[in-house]
Amino acid sequence: MDYRAAIRLVRHETSLGYLQAVTQAAPQTRGRMLLLMNNDVQVRGHCLASMLYTFRTHAGVGLVAPLFSDQNHTILEAGGLILNDGKGWSYGRGVQLLPVDGVAADDGGGSAG
Repeated sequence: MDYRAAIRLVRHETSLGYLQAVTQAAPQTRGRMLLLMNNDVQVRGHCLASMLYTFRTHAGVGLVAPLFSDQNHTILEAGGLILNDGKGWSYGRGVQLLPVDGVAADDGGGSAG
């Protein structure tokens, strides 16, 4: 299936900052899911398909994020939790990926920076 027809790009005349831009764009969405990415993200392998698979196989999941690593294969973000009080807790930052992790090669998750 070609998903490109379902993508809607929202542009702003001036830079609003990430939070304000998302706040204005999110209500304009039409689908069941919303993908948020910075402009420097490089999506590799089956990252998006893996995230969709999580939604399809775990009915109670409301948010999915990929493993983010930098050019040196150091983890920037590797998941976390959103707590009942709205605060977030993340883990993985600073851990060096190894080839056996399956992500250090080009078939892994997202990359930022």
